[in-house]
Amino acid sequence: MTPPIVDALTRAVNAHLDDAEREHDERGGMLKAEILKLEREAGNLVRFLAGGESFSVRAELESIEGALHGLRVEAADLESAAASASATRRCSWPRGCSADPSSYLPSRPILY
Repeated sequence: MTPPIVDALTRAVNAHLDDAEREHDERGGMLKAEILKLEREAGNLVRFLAGGESFSVRAELESIEGALHGLRVEAADLESAAASASATRRCSWPRGCSADPSSYLPSRPILY
């Protein structure tokens, strides 16, 4: 049995984690939509270039490719952060915490 203050703190921490996860999901959806939009634009520019040479279209295509690279890196970072966060959210109080307080003690003495 845990004290009421621990239960209240646990609920508050878990609510905060749920909010963060919801924001993460929203950002992930926005990233995917932006990536798809830029990929469509890049495809249109490539089709245009197939018909002839245009330096301005080529520059725009390079700009889009740079933006796509940045979005893909951000999406990958978001995915890895989500994977590591979900791995630590296993126990019921607060998520990711060990029920055994001794697990927080160092295995060897800390020398200062």
